Amino acid sequence: MTRGAAEDSSTKDALAVCPSRAGGIWIGSGLGLTYYDGQAKTYGVAAGLTNPYTKRVFEASDGDVYVVSGISVLGIFSAGKIVASYAASNLVVGMAEDAQGVVASVGGALYRVSRNTFTPYVFTNGVPDMAWILNLAAGRDGEIWVASVMGIFRVKDGMYRQWGVGEGMTDPNAQWICQDSDGVVWTGGITGIARLKDDKIRFITRKNGLFDNNIYSIIPDDFGQLWVDSGRGLFRVSRKNMNEFADGRTNRLDCVAYDGPESVKSSDKSVQEHVACKTQDGRIWFPTANGVVEVDPSHIPRNQIKPPVEIESVWANGVEKNPGSRLVVPSGQGELEIHFAALSFIAPHNIKLRYQLEGYDKDWVETKDRRLAHYTNLKPGSYKFHVIAANADGVWNDVGDILPRGGHETILLVEDEDALRKLARHMLERQGYHVFEADCGATALQLWQLQHPAIDMLVTDMVMPGGIGGRELAERMQAEKPGLKVIYCSGYTDDMLGKDSLLRINGNFLEKPFTTERLLRRVRERLDAVR
Repeated sequence: MTRGAAEDSSTKDALAVCPSRAGGIWIGSGLGLTYYDGQAKTYGVAAGLTNPYTKRVFEASDGDVYVVSGISVLGIFSAGKIVASYAASNLVVGMAEDAQGVVASVGGALYRVSRNTFTPYVFTNGVPDMAWILNLAAGRDGEIWVASVMGIFRVKDGMYRQWGVGEGMTDPNAQWICQDSDGVVWTGGITGIARLKDDKIRFITRKNGLFDNNIYSIIPDDFGQLWVDSGRGLFRVSRKNMNEFADGRTNRLDCVAYDGPESVKSSDKSVQEHVACKTQDGRIWFPTANGVVEVDPSHIPRNQIKPPVEIESVWANGVEKNPGSRLVVPSGQGELEIHFAALSFIAPHNIKLRYQLEGYDKDWVETKDRRLAHYTNLKPGSYKFHVIAANADGVWNDVGDILPRGGHETILLVEDEDALRKLARHMLERQGYHVFEADCGATALQLWQLQHPAIDMLVTDMVMPGGIGGRELAERMQAEKPGLKVIYCSGYTDDMLGKDSLLRINGNFLEKPFTTERLLRRVRERLDAVR
């Protein structure tokens, strides 16, 4: 949702935002300082602002509001008026608070600020070279974190520590900084996000799957997500995913972007500060040229449906091949082209696909707009192609589709519901399995007598008409062929299944309704099992 930037609803150009301890939000705009808590009240020159152009706002723990008017006048606002004002020697940008009071940045220096004080911050371990400060943030242990063009600084009790190029900040230009509830520090710059954890820096960029490199602000929400404003627009990514990637425990980064035609355009910026905030109710706010963007993470719907993926066609050396069978391609130019698709009815433009030709690609190849993989000069050998997809909310179909298809065994499928039986058969045959189907136990036994030497697995419903249930059917077949693998399917509860509920324990059971992924995984697991 986008809201106006001032009491005058025609004012859209929000410059800065800051949470209020009273529960609302402070907004800086060209008209002045606005307090919003469902209703907007704007304070301008009449309230004592030397310049209505309010580019930064910060509320201290005592309720005083620090306001940057123009570019270098820092005023203190209380009870509807300016009660103190200081003309700084350079631009005032970042503001934060420690146990001793408010600290503000002036150019590349820090100052202590109060109603009767505007003095340089006193360091006891030397004077840090911060060159130019772009943001400040309070830390959870009473420290102040500094984002500057010289990297990250931690300031506490007159002491500082720096993380610059020599400490792992390959790009020291930090535009934003914040600390999450776990103590992890996140900084944003023009080349991506840097994580500071256990005194070590780890950079995460667009090459790693980050939605954008140009990061304006980062806000952790109450649900384990980082909300990020960037040059390409708003996106979110889970802190768990970011930490796992930074720690080398995954090579996949899943960002959910809000960049479609239906999304608000936070990237529509003119003179906005690199700021954002979270209010007491958990809502997150970003300033834009079209007003203040409000995000309520507790009411963000999430699409849990995994997108189906299918390889549609395969061309080898200019000749179309059947993707449903094992491909044997005679020698030629070594050209291979594979066309695939994924389906989602919610934000289909944000579907992400990854593919890999095992034996050629060293890692997954990510694609968003292109729905084909093209290879040239492939050397003779055996290859396996795998394509997977995620919906707009980052829910992945990790099974996807594979060439050659995943199975070659023969399965007897017994299910009395016609639609479900035909769908399951389609799922299995697409993966290369040979399938016989029956609608009841009696028909299944007839097929068994004719085809049992070739049948490797029985997939059967537990409860069927005709007097022969799935358990009896399996026992009669296994009496003739002890090595037959069996999967039992049912939508009934444990109480209704009685003793057959024990089948869940040894992995022979597949609860209905089931997804394609669950069916194929369970079939493969049982076929590959020793017993």
